Amino acid sequence: MNHFDDTLLAMMAEATYYHESGKWPEAMALYRRILDVNPRNPIILHALGLLHLEFENHDDALHHIDEAIALDPKSALFYRSYGNVLLKKKRFDEAIGAYQISLYLDPKNTDTLENLASLYREKDDMLSAIAHYKEMATYPHLASKAHFCLAECFYKMGFFDDALNHYAEVYAAMPFSLHVTLRYTELLLQTRAYDDCLAVTRHSLAYYPRSPLLHHHKAKALFYQKDYESALQAMEQALHLSNQDASLYYDYAQCLQGLGDHASAEKAMKAFRAGGQR
Repeated sequence: MNHFDDTLLAMMAEATYYHESGKWPEAMALYRRILDVNPRNPIILHALGLLHLEFENHDDALHHIDEAIALDPKSALFYRSYGNVLLKKKRFDEAIGAYQISLYLDPKNTDTLENLASLYREKDDMLSAIAHYKEMATYPHLASKAHFCLAECFYKMGFFDDALNHYAEVYAAMPFSLHVTLRYTELLLQTRAYDDCLAVTRHSLAYYPRSPLLHHHKAKALFYQKDYESALQAMEQALHLSNQDASLYYDYAQCLQGLGDHASAEKAMKAFRAGGQR
């Protein structure tokens, strides 16, 4: 390797350091100096495109990444980056095409796979999204995220049994996730799986004893099982933690009605109609 090569490599390393450190003007200046010396360097053209993306100069980003692809049309990374910029510009169909080429060139690139699945979901093409999320689920480090996304897709399509199966998968892997638990118990209530909902809420309340929504879901499951006294206690705990949610007062009134306390139920309904707070 000659001195010219050593100098160029040093400049590339310095530019990369500036880029990753958030010193974007310095990185931009160095990238351009390198291109003055070596204008057909696809790595630098790609890096310059990514830097323009950081500045939200989407057209310039596309231009430079397109040049990089022309010089190295077998780079899965370049096509993935091209898709990312097209996605920012909301050119969804073109972004899908770029991601598909990237996956063809590197079928095991999980970042591209995830981007493509998310894009299909954003386009409301649930069947295509599901197909890609199922592929994601075969990778252990992505399995939990994939199962959650599959559950959300199936839920949106109205396939509640499939959604429950995937929520159960991700809950088993991440019982400490409040977001997962709330989505899971919400669907358990909707499908009248009250025993399962109670088991999950009681377990999760050990992690999140101050979650009003968990107490609320527990109360609703107890109410539907006609255990009005226990439901009332859970609802009162939910109200103690958050008295701003008007829907709590409606369900609180239902519990009171179940116990025959109509006067208190009417007061709770007044709070519900007022939008919360007794």
